[in-house]
Amino acid sequence: MVVSLVIMLMILFAGVGSANSDSASITEKERLELANKLWGTDITYGEYIEQLFPEAYDKSPDATTKSYYDMEVSWINPAAEGPDSKQTFTATTGLIRSVYFGVANSELDHDGSEITYKTWQRMVLPSPYTRIPSMSVLTYLWRDDGEEETVGIEFESENNVYELEAEDTYDYSSSAYYRVIGQYSGVYPLGVTQPSYNGICSTDWEYVS
Repeated sequence: MVVSLVIMLMILFAGVGSANSDSASITEKERLELANKLWGTDITYGEYIEQLFPEAYDKSPDATTKSYYDMEVSWINPAAEGPDSKQTFTATTGLIRSVYFGVANSELDHDGSEITYKTWQRMVLPSPYTRIPSMSVLTYLWRDDGEEETVGIEFESENNVYELEAEDTYDYSSSAYYRVIGQYSGVYPLGVTQPSYNGICSTDWEYVS
């Protein structure tokens, strides 16, 4: 009888865990529809990630997560033309004039019927391996076949890192213009005069056939 009770409790808790997991996730189709709907809206980075990737902050410290909820999202007009862009971000410590300097970029490659798109960021100073409390990267693949829309999205977030990359592939069936738009952000260590940073970088539109 005790064994039967234990088995029943295991089944019950397994069901609860499964339900919670399902309620904290969305399908890729729903994610893309939501990303297109939210693009350019007045929303914080934390709120944005919470809606697109509800499971993302499970392993993040509370203080780090709160920093993202205080951060406004950077946007650009997807239809606008622009050169390939490599962005930088900088800050200094308050007492010792030590400089924190990082670089971020977006890239697009295609081979056959597959497009590889990615956005990355990394620290360069005080050293190429300077770790900071948190980094996050969102990379989007946009398509223009008469109307611009996001057709791919990937997100990565890690703590105590000096570099981070979000990359994914997309199988295309028809010719169109494509570009990669990346959003990057991070949290500096205590003592840095600027507690956090965020920005946006993109490729130009490229015709893929």
